[in-house]
Amino acid sequence: KLNMSVFLASQDYSDAKDSMGRFYAYCGTKVFFRPLGDECVEIVSKITHLERNIIATLPDFSCAITGAVYSEYYGKNITISSAIRGKTYRPPEVGDYDEDIEEQ
Repeated sequence: KLNMSVFLASQDYSDAKDSMGRFYAYCGTKVFFRPLGDECVEIVSKITHLERNIIATLPDFSCAITGAVYSEYYGKNITISSAIRGKTYRPPEVGDYDEDIEEQ
């Protein structure tokens, strides 16, 4: 309606059920990384409709996405009812994730 986008990043979703609840309700697409603590895992599990153990054990560089996502098949955004899981993008010039682990 207002034709604006906002990016908000956090691993702490404990405010989602209180003051932030109304703000989250207006967000069309939500991207979640592994949250901190059991309370946050429970909240994210309810929002994404994924099991708690899936949310609590999201691997590094992975995320869960819910809301409106672009479909190449339909050629437009579609709303998904349950979150999809995927890996985050890392540009080739930065190198492979495995290389970083081996250097440490």
